[in-house]
Amino acid sequence: MPELPEVEIARRNLQRWLAGARIAAVERVDQARFEGDPQSLLGHVCFGWERRGKVLLGRFSGGVGVLSHLGMTGKWVRDDGGRRAHVRVRLTTDGGPRVALVDVRRFGRTWVGNVDALQRLAQWTRLGPDALMGALDGPLLASRVGPRKTPLKRRLLDQSVVAGLGNIAVVEVCWRASVHPHAPCTDIAPAAWVRLAAAIRAHLDFVLEVEDGDEITYLGERAASNPFVVYGRARQPCPRCAEALVGESLSGRPSVWCPSCQPS
Repeated sequence: MPELPEVEIARRNLQRWLAGARIAAVERVDQARFEGDPQSLLGHVCFGWERRGKVLLGRFSGGVGVLSHLGMTGKWVRDDGGRRAHVRVRLTTDGGPRVALVDVRRFGRTWVGNVDALQRLAQWTRLGPDALMGALDGPLLASRVGPRKTPLKRRLLDQSVVAGLGNIAVVEVCWRASVHPHAPCTDIAPAAWVRLAAAIRAHLDFVLEVEDGDEITYLGERAASNPFVVYGRARQPCPRCAEALVGESLSGRPSVWCPSCQPS
């Protein structure tokens, strides 16, 4: 599932492939997951791509924009014209590359329209501070989460609190910070908030480095490898203390933690 690092890699790729290129054709393959008039993009030059949390925003000449949420399995890829399955949107440039949004499970969504109007959509405005781009320190993270008895993991997954963290990231971040992911937010000490903020940046930088490339392979895809430190490794030894990692779910999402390093 695309989290902030995967979406940031998609942004970098789209910037590299499309910036300065003129759109010659737009193919709306999956009309149910596309909103707006695809013809409004024709002839417009791509100025660049931005990201906020897990949402992408492309800016084009004439005040036109593209908002893209990758959902659970979406990815923007270079399209060589072959018969690739699960293509939902395809953009062809004038004499340049062609890119496609591939989405197996169809939870991704694309909007095309006036760029200012797109930035007023709830998908963009409801997002909290970006976990990578902002100056996220311990006190700011604690204030965003708030003094609640809600489990920490549930609050960190709320995109209005901090934008970009997904289930994998929260599991990894909590292990790095030696904090139990299901701990009530009210039980977390100030020093732990500092460790959590540092762990967020460390995790994001790590994933950006190991997954960078023209196409992301998500966990669950055929031949995918697991680059994460503890996620998906329940019952394996903790990399820090060798205690067996524990796996359990919270609200239907898997958690992994070390009972020694991250006591409840």
